[in-house]
Amino acid sequence: MNGLLKRYKLQYEDIVDFSDWSRRAFVCIWLSLAFVILGEIVILTIDHINGIEPDYLHGLLTYVIIALPFQVIVAAFVIWITGRFIRGNSPFFQSIAMVTGISFICFSTVYLHCRDGLIYVAFAFPILMSLLYIDKKSLLYATFLNLVFYLVFVLFLLPTRPDAAPHGYMEILTVINFIILLYIAGRMNLLALSMLVQGIIEKNEQIKRDAFTGLFNHTVFYEHLEEIVGKTQAEGGGTFTLLLADIDDFKNINDSHGHDVGDRVILCYARSLKTVVGERGDVFRYGGDEFAALLRVGGEAASALAADITRMFEEEVKALWLAVPVTVSTGLCEYNQSQFHGARDIFSAADFALYRAKQSGGAKGNTHLWRPGLDLVSQLQAFNPGVE
Repeated sequence: MNGLLKRYKLQYEDIVDFSDWSRRAFVCIWLSLAFVILGEIVILTIDHINGIEPDYLHGLLTYVIIALPFQVIVAAFVIWITGRFIRGNSPFFQSIAMVTGISFICFSTVYLHCRDGLIYVAFAFPILMSLLYIDKKSLLYATFLNLVFYLVFVLFLLPTRPDAAPHGYMEILTVINFIILLYIAGRMNLLALSMLVQGIIEKNEQIKRDAFTGLFNHTVFYEHLEEIVGKTQAEGGGTFTLLLADIDDFKNINDSHGHDVGDRVILCYARSLKTVVGERGDVFRYGGDEFAALLRVGGEAASALAADITRMFEEEVKALWLAVPVTVSTGLCEYNQSQFHGARDIFSAADFALYRAKQSGGAKGNTHLWRPGLDLVSQLQAFNPGVE
């Protein structure tokens, strides 16, 4: 079942909270039913006053009292089944359930009021509702379902209603043509909505990224760190490693070779970081010559990745023909749920690991993996000198 739910997806379900939209649609369903009932009573009253509907109570019984329970049951079932898909995090099936339920309600409304030639416009409502999910699959399903409902009604149910408005071949073709044209208009609307959503996505992506390196920026780093810590705590298993890196003596590079060369050094490390990490984590430009990565591997594997990043970086920097070697120091810390209580704790530990890497006997280009025990004591003594 879970595999089926994951197989079918809406185009923008990863960035749009369609579950919230579905809940809002529940309110629209109840309001629509209330509107229909109120409209039935008003129309019956006007028809009775004008002599069109002489038996007011019979009309009230037929169009309100009998029809209302069926439509309420359908609406309640739609909300219940859609709620299950919300809990299962399946926006596509939310859209299918919503469109199907609304189509049944409209179908029953058409059957009750088939003596009114304009009532077939009701089949347009589910098609319009499907646009809520900004996906052509939902629109196509809504169009096909309501076209089938209309044909079933015309071919099989309409002949049982002698009081229905005349409905010849011309009327049938007109309604079919109307539904098809509505689908075409819906596709055009979806195209415009998709362009709008895509533009918002691209703009949001630009805001999240460092303009120079293309890596995620400082703000997004903290968002991702909080998110991965929360997820790891909630699942009670799994691990990740935080990497912090700093190009050694970067100010001297700028002073000796100019900011243009300094920028090229920054790009060399950003490219090395992104290439080596790949799909195994997310990479960030923390600020200036400082970088970070959230690696979905343990500490030892992260150390091997850090070594690969350093090797690639040093190879790339050689092409700049600088007078002095350029190195990078790296601090690593594997998340330990019993050791760290939140994002701030693991960041402090990784920051201390970077500090230890830079202070390792005066040498440059070192990597240090934070470990419980000795590192914890050293960290407290370094940042709180009074602690023993």
